[in-house]
Amino acid sequence: MSRDTLSLLLTSGGDMPFTLPPRQHAAWAGTCARRVVHGFCASALAVAASQALAQAPLLPDFAEPSLGAPPQAQHATGQAPQAGVAKSALTGFSVNIRSREAVRNFHNAIYSASENIAAGWTGSAAGCVAGQVSAAYQDATLRRINYFRAMAGVPATVTLDATYTRKAQQAALIMLANNALSHKPPSSWRCHTSEGEEAAGRSNLSLGMAGATSVTGQMEDEGDTNLAVGHRRWLLYPPTKVMGAGHAVNDSTSVSVVWVLDGPHSTRPTVRDDFVSWPPPGYVPQTLVFPRWSFSYPDADFSQARVEMRSGGHNISLRLEPYQAFMGDNTLVWVPNARPNAASADVSYEVQVRNVRIQGVARDFHYTVTAINPDRYGADTVLPALTAQGGGAYAITPVPGATGYQWAAFSLRDFTQTEGAEAGMGLLQPNVSGYSPRDTRVKASGSASFHLAHPIPQRLQMLTFTPQFYVQPGAQLQFASQLGWATPTQRALVQVSLDGKSWQTIHSQAGSGGAGEQSFQRKTVSLSAFAHKSIQLRFAYEHQSGTYYPQSDVGVGWYIDDIQLTNVAQRSDQALQNTNAPSFRHQPTGSERQFLVARALMHGYPLEWGPALEVKSNGGPGPLPPGLDPNDPAVQDAQKLYLSFYQRPSDPAGLIYWAKTIKREGLSTPMLQGFANSEESKRLYGDINHNTIGNVLDKIYQALFGVLPDAAGKAYYVNEFRQGRMTAASITLNVLNGAQNADAQAVRNKLEAAKLFTLVIDPELDEKNPQARYAGPADEVAARAWLAREATSVKRVTAAQARQFVRETIADPGDPIKSP
Repeated sequence: MSRDTLSLLLTSGGDMPFTLPPRQHAAWAGTCARRVVHGFCASALAVAASQALAQAPLLPDFAEPSLGAPPQAQHATGQAPQAGVAKSALTGFSVNIRSREAVRNFHNAIYSASENIAAGWTGSAAGCVAGQVSAAYQDATLRRINYFRAMAGVPATVTLDATYTRKAQQAALIMLANNALSHKPPSSWRCHTSEGEEAAGRSNLSLGMAGATSVTGQMEDEGDTNLAVGHRRWLLYPPTKVMGAGHAVNDSTSVSVVWVLDGPHSTRPTVRDDFVSWPPPGYVPQTLVFPRWSFSYPDADFSQARVEMRSGGHNISLRLEPYQAFMGDNTLVWVPNARPNAASADVSYEVQVRNVRIQGVARDFHYTVTAINPDRYGADTVLPALTAQGGGAYAITPVPGATGYQWAAFSLRDFTQTEGAEAGMGLLQPNVSGYSPRDTRVKASGSASFHLAHPIPQRLQMLTFTPQFYVQPGAQLQFASQLGWATPTQRALVQVSLDGKSWQTIHSQAGSGGAGEQSFQRKTVSLSAFAHKSIQLRFAYEHQSGTYYPQSDVGVGWYIDDIQLTNVAQRSDQALQNTNAPSFRHQPTGSERQFLVARALMHGYPLEWGPALEVKSNGGPGPLPPGLDPNDPAVQDAQKLYLSFYQRPSDPAGLIYWAKTIKREGLSTPMLQGFANSEESKRLYGDINHNTIGNVLDKIYQALFGVLPDAAGKAYYVNEFRQGRMTAASITLNVLNGAQNADAQAVRNKLEAAKLFTLVIDPELDEKNPQARYAGPADEVAARAWLAREATSVKRVTAAQARQFVRETIADPGDPIKSP
């Protein structure tokens, strides 16, 4: 195919028998969903990737509900299948939803374990062969179902029945072969079978997504036909013990069929919260706080019920969705006019569901949902740090909820090579479909580059570094990048993983919608946030939704070349070791630098590695690394503690001590309480109790932002404190982390000024050559006043200004900074 023409694909997956030149794409790309010709999308170059859910199944033998008393449920004759023997780590989950760290770890271990699993479907739509998917893909689906059930507080003990699954697999084939969804597929449909038709009527149906991804899609339940969130209600129906799952995945689309009707049920199990809601009360990853909220209670009358929501002391408007029965428990659904953004700070919502009539008695329900970023540590985060006990014995800091641990010994060697595809894939492991990830036609230098494209939009395209890297302060990733033909929903990503499963995006670039870049651009991405940690790196090409360019021809997709890493060492690991207890023995040998590292397991799935401990050949701890990186997250967190509790810049010794403690233990509750209860804090805020908390809030806001808190926000924090849900310590840090707009700018400017101040005194952050003495109440008062005066939402401090202030106000006669 020439550079001037690219093939057009249909949404059904066929090849278009004509071509259009790229220059005409602008009139077509992005209009695929609107322009339909004889049933298919007529978009040049870009095509639409459709995802759909069928309406959720009703109870068997019922049509749409009608006026009058609802009929009694009628189930198919025969006994319900018995729950099978559960596989390890697929079922039986539980989580303390009111512990932020437990929820964070549960998500990063269990939810992430079901991501990016290959389907391996052996069937054929053309030959009407139902086939099957890989065991890992099926396991991922079941694990995702039980993840959501555990989070919702219902029995997370669902297993997959072989008969249900066989029939669901036939239903998946029917839907794929006809590129449509129906709970009653007619016999005229291709690949129709009676068992497939039976499964279609008893299952949640998804088109355009399959496996674990379809479970999440069914929980979200978007679309105008899913106002009652019926798919969600069936997945979370407490009495359900067994389900079935069928999947069909080919090069154009995918289908999932999740059999959810397994009655009759003789008893109803106890649920955690008396009711079942999504999102549930407690901590919830923000990506799983979907637009539609729901509250379920068996046989409840919601006809006169109402919902009220508040966040940060402010009321949130919302819309109630129309009520619909016969799908799991009776359920109230609403859409709040708010989407959480918990990227940098948790966001809490108070929910009041009022006037729910249960057995004729009106009841009110109150609960709080807190959206979190599971990639961000909280005050209760505990990392598995190592401590040498002597004689080759090591202790691991216990991680709450851990079911076991792993540890590894490794050595380091400098990583100096450049990955440029000249000699093949090198250290990059490709996970792509239908094209070569190495291209000799487009390159920044040499003879080849790496290439990612989207012939299968449902699948993330990836190039992953096979080694693990140990990040040192000041580390960077540099590479040449050219993002060619790509729509705005096709994104080029650089991602980092601390556990090999969950990935954080540290660089992204969306397509332009057109031809994109015509030459390579040099990119530099900082890795300083991961200093002193072990990471994995990957390049990923993502398609989110809507139109996309499905070709892998010259100039289409993402080209990557000349990849370099600086201040990064490659790990050479010995065999991974398992231990049930948070301790082990190891005797290092040899003369090269060696390190030990540990991580916790949850239900057999690993969490992130803790900080590395350098060891000598006699088993003792090695030297501490020289200096600290001022941009290290632990150093920044330590500076935040001083700003939050003391309203001043940190002294170097305190900053170094607390940064190392945070790296080892995380921001723990005892640490926060220690700052809050310190003598300096008491001098600033006085005694903190139910009567004085309002005045304390005034002082905190004035110190951080130069203003008093608004009445609603102040009332919210006062109430949280008096109800025992927040402490003075957690409020102080929450106010700082939750700042927005001008307040957030004030915080950023104060933290930057504090960093510059501390670096003037100790440029290397190693306590070896201090330039000035910063100690005592007089210095503290002066530094506090300077920070409040010079670093505001509209004023920033320069390095020269910080140096001048330290030299003229803080330094004593004879301090090095006083020298000419």
